[in-house]
Amino acid sequence: MPIDAKTESSAFESRLPADLRRAVAKRRREFLAGRHCAARALACAGHAGNGWLPIGENRLPVWPDGWLGSISHSRFGAVAVATHSSSCRALGVDMEPLVDAALAADIASTVARPGELERLSDLPRDWRVTLLFSAKEALFKALYPETRRFHDFTAAHTQGIEGNGLRLRLSKPWSEQLPEGFELIVRHTIRDAHVYSLACLPS
Repeated sequence: MPIDAKTESSAFESRLPADLRRAVAKRRREFLAGRHCAARALACAGHAGNGWLPIGENRLPVWPDGWLGSISHSRFGAVAVATHSSSCRALGVDMEPLVDAALAADIASTVARPGELERLSDLPRDWRVTLLFSAKEALFKALYPETRRFHDFTAAHTQGIEGNGLRLRLSKPWSEQLPEGFELIVRHTIRDAHVYSLACLPS
């Protein structure tokens, strides 16, 4: 459920946590857009209660009991997904503006392990870097609430494109339930000069 990050009103401003009320306008807009998207996503998924999410431990959004979801934003907008926890075990979403060739060259070695970008050779190089970055971000956002462990981009690597998704394989164990070699397809779409990625871990 995307929304323009410039959407900001006095009604939304009143919902800002105290520690964000003096934040720069960009940070306030992104927070409010993300929370608005999360509330809309919950409503679209069938949640009937108040969908405005408080901040919890490690500044993660606190989803209603029995629900899970994920929020992402860039300077251009925000997106959120939500579902009942019976439908999947973990959910992560990411949106990234397509990077230009110069930035792609700068960050490629951080985002990709040797050989990864070559597995996506049907796409322009800047698209490949953005797509890989976004897919790994969506994966990490899905798994972090369960593992509570930070990992860099080498902790998962792509096996290639399958349909509208990247197959990612964990390069190290993340938990007992997420061992090295565990694989997950992260779905993606490219629209409005952004890559949108979705990681869903089945129940």
